[in-house]
Amino acid sequence: MRFRWPAVSAIISVLALAGCWGEPDGPPLPHPDAETFQSGDFLWPALPGAVIPFFREADAQQLTIESEASEWRQEKQRFIEQARASGDPEQIALADAIANITYDEFRSRYFNATGPGERRLTPFAAGLPQVGHVAIIEIDGGGRRWVVEATPKSDTPYESLYSRFPDGVIRTPYDKWVEIHKEYNVWHGRVRDRTPDERAAIAETAKQYLGRDYWFWSFNLGEESAFYCSKLVWLSVWKALGISLDGDPSLQRSFWVSPKQLINAPNVEVLYSPADYGAGG
Repeated sequence: MRFRWPAVSAIISVLALAGCWGEPDGPPLPHPDAETFQSGDFLWPALPGAVIPFFREADAQQLTIESEASEWRQEKQRFIEQARASGDPEQIALADAIANITYDEFRSRYFNATGPGERRLTPFAAGLPQVGHVAIIEIDGGGRRWVVEATPKSDTPYESLYSRFPDGVIRTPYDKWVEIHKEYNVWHGRVRDRTPDERAAIAETAKQYLGRDYWFWSFNLGEESAFYCSKLVWLSVWKALGISLDGDPSLQRSFWVSPKQLINAPNVEVLYSPADYGAGG
């Protein structure tokens, strides 16, 4: 999810792909000390006061929760129809598994990282839905810092919240990434109990997917043609270190891995935390 187009609506619009390409209105927010970075570390950016889903362009700032829900249902139905038409038993089973998931449940489980059956929704007055973006730090042989991430970047007008986008896995110089995120709090973390060389393999693995599509409906974590942000991180760690960050080693999923799950994972050490992630900090 590339950090472009922040969108914060007056009610609880579900918006803005991971970030802000607009001009900041205030002074830069404190960010983690880049001197502490190691290749393979993680960054979680989020607007202060609201940890939001990073999907929507600025021209959709006034999108209401109902129109958002309608769009999500349409995309879900499109995915189900394609999966069932494929004739693939795994895809058909996946379609059956998500067929009864409501948008309300999706918001509860993904935005708040709750488990099945839990119904904790963010109150409208408390800010935007609790979710975010996660990216991978790379430090090249010359010591230059980069950010590798999956984002619905598109050179064409935005079509749909959950559409498939080409060239979704990108690599951005860290100094440019920081400039883009002047208005954002940024959390910094890494996988516990591994050597720097072992963690560096995470970034090298992620770079193998540069140029691959962004697709939010890419449930199979082992399928390498398309990624969303958390899937890129999860699979890069899995292939580099053999660790399942969310504790579930299965590749075929019927629900998404969220950035909030990853920042709260037992085997992730948070090294810099400007606020309570996921609590409107």
